[in-house]
Amino acid sequence: MNRSDFIALVTEELDLPLSDDDLTEDFDRVLSWDSMHALRLARALEAETGRRLRIAEILSARSLGEIYQQVAS
Repeated sequence: MNRSDFIALVTEELDLPLSDDDLTEDFDRVLSWDSMHALRLARALEAETGRRLRIAEILSARSLGEIYQQVAS
């Protein structure tokens, strides 16, 4: 999954407008971000990639960029 696909998935699944620059924003700065967003995103990423993700790592991520790195590796 490339960055553009990841951004499109986040935008579509979570209804969060997102640009490439937003991947580095700490979740504390993302309006209304909570663990439910992370769980919904993890489920969508698993469906999209066919890979099982480590939920603990998703929940401990500090930005969408960190989640993207987990998916891209």
